[in-house]
Amino acid sequence: MPDGYTMSGRRLMGRQSAGASFLTGYARHGAARDMVCMAPDRKAVLKHVGVATNHQEKVEWDSHARFTATVERERFLLQRLTLHVEPEEKFIGAFLKPPLYSSAFREGFGTLYTAVYRPRKLEMEIRWPGTVWHLPLSAFDERTLAVQVPGF
Repeated sequence: MPDGYTMSGRRLMGRQSAGASFLTGYARHGAARDMVCMAPDRKAVLKHVGVATNHQEKVEWDSHARFTATVERERFLLQRLTLHVEPEEKFIGAFLKPPLYSSAFREGFGTLYTAVYRPRKLEMEIRWPGTVWHLPLSAFDERTLAVQVPGF
């Protein structure tokens, strides 16, 4: 399968699932709390929670869940959404700090980037600690940006 997102075939590549899940859920349902979760080995599931980490409905691989702190990150996000009224920038900034941001690159689980989608404005941002890359969604413009990965 070529690099990038395609849902034309019968299966998705594993790394495509997260992006396709987000985009499909947003496009079909448009509600902040609806999310279509997809994986290469199962049918799509509609969740009404508005957050996604490294598990869908339940933890199936305990050691991976501990390693990625998937349950803790999900709880953190749900608390931020339900208990904290805060400005957009503060909420987005939380993704660039633990427990959402991970610098465990050498162990195989570092946060490569945080994406901020603004579909009504047809724009998005890719964020790293100290760096924001603004990208229009209205037209593709090939770009390159070098980012220092901590520990490498």
